[in-house]
Amino acid sequence: MGLVEKYGITGSLVLTVLVTCFGSSFLIGYNLGVLNLPRKNIEAYFNKTIVPNTPGLDSNFFYTHVSTIFVIAGAIGAFSCGWIADGLGRRNGLILNNIIGIIGGVIVGPCVLVEQPVLLFIGRFIIGINCGITIGVASIYLTEVAPRDLRGGIGACHQLAVTIGIAFSYFITFSFLLNTSSLWPLAIALGAILAAISLVLLPFCPESPRFLYMKKNKEADARKAFLKLNKKEDVDIFIGELREEIEVGKNQPTFRFILLFTQPDLRMPLLMGTIMQIG
Repeated sequence: MGLVEKYGITGSLVLTVLVTCFGSSFLIGYNLGVLNLPRKNIEAYFNKTIVPNTPGLDSNFFYTHVSTIFVIAGAIGAFSCGWIADGLGRRNGLILNNIIGIIGGVIVGPCVLVEQPVLLFIGRFIIGINCGITIGVASIYLTEVAPRDLRGGIGACHQLAVTIGIAFSYFITFSFLLNTSSLWPLAIALGAILAAISLVLLPFCPESPRFLYMKKNKEADARKAFLKLNKKEDVDIFIGELREEIEVGKNQPTFRFILLFTQPDLRMPLLMGTIMQIG
C-alpha cells in the first residue's frame, strides 16, 4: 500500500500544503534573513540619502531601525492573526495576507532607484505585518486541513518552510547575485513574487472544514472541503466530533484575556510560555 492510499492523501491536500508553506511560511524565514548579508550596501545607501540630512545619526542607526520596525510590525500582525483567522477564515485570511505581502514588496523595490529611504521603512513595516499574520494563520490552516495521521508532519512543514526561507535568503543575497549597491532592494521585493503566486493558487485550495462548521455553521461546505482533503477518514465521524465539541463548549465559561492573569491554573502556563519565548 502506497502513502497515498495509507494516509488518504489527495491532490487538494498536496496543493494546499505546498501553497501555504512556500507562499506564506517560507516568506517568514526569507524576510527574517534577507537584510543580513546586504548590510554594507544598505548602510552605504543610508549614508548617501538620509545621513547627510540627519546630524548626529549614522547609517548603523537607520539599519538597526529597519530591522526593529519589522519586528514591531510582526508583533502587531501576530496579535491580529486570531481575529483574521476567525473572521475571514484560514484560507481567505492567507489570501488577504498575500495582498499585504505584495504591497510591502512593491513599495520596497524602487527605493534605491528613486532615492527614498522612507519606502524601505514603510515596506518593511508592511512586510512585518504580513509575517506576523502568517505565524498564526498558516500554522492553524495546515493543522486543520491535515488528516489525523499526518497532522504532526504537516504541522512541522510550517517551521521547515521558515528554515528553508532563511537559508534561501542568504543564498539570494550572495555578492554574485542580488547583494549589490543597486539590486539589494530586489532581494527584499522578491518575496512579493511568491506571495503573488500564492494569491493566484490559494482560491483553488479548500477552506478549513473545521472553520466552515465551527465558525460559519456550514455543514454541507465543511463536508465537501473534508472530502477534498481526506480520502481515508469518515466524514460523518468528523462532523460528529465537531458537534460534540460545540456541545461541550456551550458548558464552558467564556474565555477572557484577563483570566490569564487572574485564574491560578492559567498563570503558571502563561509564565512558562513567557520564559520559553524570552529564552
